Amino acid sequence: TSRDIDEYESNRGERKNSIQMRMHPNTRKRMMLSAGVSKEDIKAATKAANKAQTQRKNTVAFLEVPIVGVVEEITQSACRKFKRRSWRSQGSAVSDASTSSVGSRTSSTGDLPVGDGADSRSQAASADV
Repeated sequence: TSRDIDEYESNRGERKNSIQMRMHPNTRKRMMLSAGVSKEDIKAATKAANKAQTQRKNTVAFLEVPIVGVVEEITQSACRKFKRRSWRSQGSAVSDASTSSVGSRTSSTGDLPVGDGADSRSQAASADV
């Protein structure tokens, strides 16, 4: 309740600063091991924390150089699009492989090879006419 919070705030004392809140890594590790956390869990959490810290530093560094930030966004967007398209083509490649014969296939109009969106383009063109 609000009364408990007010009572706590009035009795808690002065706040610690960031230097006072630091703990030696060995002390932290001993405390975690005594609380039942496995060494493997500590190692995995440390690795994840270091990776996140590196990513934050990289983000800040890239944002400080405007053109690099733009290139980063373009690169990430291109990677997402490539993954989406390759994922979709893997699904259609399985169905195409079971129905295709040896040699080149063409669309129903006979002008474009199938597999690069020719069917959808020819259907869209005929719908516009």
